[in-house]
Amino acid sequence: MANPKQDTAKNPLSPNIFPFLCFPGYTDKQYEGLLEAGKKRKGRFQMTLNELTYEQKVALAAMVEAVAILDGDVSEAEGRKIGGIALELGEEEYRDLLDEAESRFADIDALKEFLGSVKDQEARDLIYGTVLDEAMAEPTVDVSASELLKWLATEWQVQVQIEEA
Repeated sequence: MANPKQDTAKNPLSPNIFPFLCFPGYTDKQYEGLLEAGKKRKGRFQMTLNELTYEQKVALAAMVEAVAILDGDVSEAEGRKIGGIALELGEEEYRDLLDEAESRFADIDALKEFLGSVKDQEARDLIYGTVLDEAMAEPTVDVSASELLKWLATEWQVQVQIEEA
């Protein structure tokens, strides 16, 4: 796997850091665990990831990737969270969304400008909550990722509440 920090020099939104999306060797039980994470997300939000519009899904994929890249590496726990998102959306669709994000956004500023176009508050809450859940798979969140999440919460007027597991 390529070093994500090296990839960010070319394009900070490079989907090449997600080679694990196919989950080689995962058992049915492990797949069920990933899908269960999606069910828990559905319980917190009225909307599901599949109900997002295409543009909202691009925003989701781009933010998931940006947070992962800003973090510097993708841990196993973070990979499972991202994998659950990919399974919920469909692996092929998720890969296509990553390709779209890479082609659209040359840098974080371009991504931020695009994120301003997401107007539906329910979609904003779902996207933000999903990305925050992915970021919090690690005990600590990278400062750059934290700043991006803080900016997005303010921009989108998202009320952030961290629930104990």
